[in-house]
Amino acid sequence: MNGIHKPSRVNGVHPDEDGGSGLADSVARAQECLAAATERAWSLMKDDGHWNGELRSNATITAEHVFFYQSLGVPMPGGPAYRDYLLSEQRGDGSPTWR
Repeated sequence: MNGIHKPSRVNGVHPDEDGGSGLADSVARAQECLAAATERAWSLMKDDGHWNGELRSNATITAEHVFFYQSLGVPMPGGPAYRDYLLSEQRGDGSPTWR
């Protein structure tokens, strides 16, 4: 199943022994859907590893990315480069530019 983990129990019930509740069928169908969606996503990937065109953004997205790391208390790889980019996007009065 392409590395998709099949749960041994769902809500305390083994999916193959659900006592007729339909849980086994639901779990099996969910696994089939997940496998199909995964295969479809991989089939759409471009040769260089991306799925769509260039992602265009502005300082807002970058600031949200920095905030995410700060919120988790995790050191941000490349932090100085992000700082330099955000500072380069500021106007003279310190307000951000939204391009």
